[in-house]
Amino acid sequence: MSQAAAATKKILRRRDVMDLLGITERIYKTYLEAGLLKPIPAGRGKRHTFSLAVIQRDFQLEKL
Repeated sequence: MSQAAAATKKILRRRDVMDLLGITERIYKTYLEAGLLKPIPAGRGKRHTFSLAVIQRDFQLEKL
């Protein structure tokens, strides 16, 4: 997903976060384990979802 497309969504999935931050899956897992990425509950499934506003704030990204 492009950064422009991610900006139109308020909830991001794993791949969206990786694309937005420009990180690999290995770094994503490290950030998750270290608590740098804070997932929000996604319901019954085990998938992580993230808030775009929180990602932008925590990683000091410009709002798109």
